Amino acid sequence: RLSVAAGCLGVIEDCLADPRFRRDRKAGSNIALALMRMGDPNRALKVLLAGDLTSGASGYLSEAMVTKDHRWDPLRGSPDYQAWLRMLREDERVPKRMK
Repeated sequence: RLSVAAGCLGVIEDCLADPRFRRDRKAGSNIALALMRMGDPNRALKVLLAGDLTSGASGYLSEAMVTKDHRWDPLRGSPDYQAWLRMLREDERVPKRMK
């Protein structure tokens, strides 16, 4: 089991090192969920806050969707979680044609 977790962490590290990752919010949210499942919610928040709001996948998450999704529960008490929600809220206000 530890070898599987180590392998997953290696894949996550590779993704985080790839500059294309920073432009893909959908990938970032999936990696953040994996980090939370591996017991690292603080790092998950760092990944989410590093997401590029101009990415093509920016409509993938919305504040309303995140607040209803139980998978994000481990993050809810953090000030960084509130900052991430503000980012999502601001992104929803930008007309899609401007992205």
